[in-house]
Amino acid sequence: MGTTSAPTTGQPRRQRRWLQFGLGTLLGLVTLTAVWLGAIVNRAERQRRAVAAIQHLGGEVAFADEGDGILGWTPEWLRGWARKGYFQPVTMVSLMSVTGVSDANLTHLQGLTGLERLWLQDTKVSDAGLVHLERLTALQELDLSNTQVSDAGLKHLMEMSSLQRLWLLNTQVSDAGVAELRAALPSCNIEASMPTVTVP
Repeated sequence: MGTTSAPTTGQPRRQRRWLQFGLGTLLGLVTLTAVWLGAIVNRAERQRRAVAAIQHLGGEVAFADEGDGILGWTPEWLRGWARKGYFQPVTMVSLMSVTGVSDANLTHLQGLTGLERLWLQDTKVSDAGLVHLERLTALQELDLSNTQVSDAGLKHLMEMSSLQRLWLLNTQVSDAGVAELRAALPSCNIEASMPTVTVP
C-alpha cells in the first residue's frame, strides 16, 4: 500500500520582488539622467550656435566661471568632456561698433538667458530689434547709445526688473519715454540725452 505525503502547509513561497524593484528604480534613474543630460546638451548647443553667429559678425562674448553651468551646477566630469565654455552660460556680449549689426542679428541673443551685460552702442539697432531682448531676464547692463531706438522700443524693456544700468545716449527717445521707463524700472540707473540738432 503506497504512502501519501502530507500536504504542505504554510505560506506560499514569496517571490523575490526586490530584483524587480531594483530594475525599475535603475531604469527610472537612467531615464531621469538621460533627460537631464539632454536638456543640458540641447541648451549648450543652442548657445554654441549663438556664440558662433555673434563671433562671425565680429562680436565678443564672455562666459561665467567654470563652476556655473547652463542649468545650474554642472559636474566636473561633464565639463571636462567638452571644450572650454561649452557648458558655461554666456554672461557678456559686445557688438559695439560692429559694422552691419542690425535688428535681425539680435535673434541670436534670445537663447542666452544667462546674459548679464550687452553692448549694442554704435550699431544700426532700432525698436524692432529690442523685441528679441524681452526674454533676457538676467540682463543687468545694456548700452543702446548711438542707435535708432525710440520710445516705441522702450516698451520691450519695461519688464526687465533685473536691469541696473541702461545707456540711451544720442538716441531717438524722448523725455516722456525715459520718464515712463524710469517709473517701470525704479532700480535702474538710466542715462539718456537727446540727439544733437545742428542748426544750419
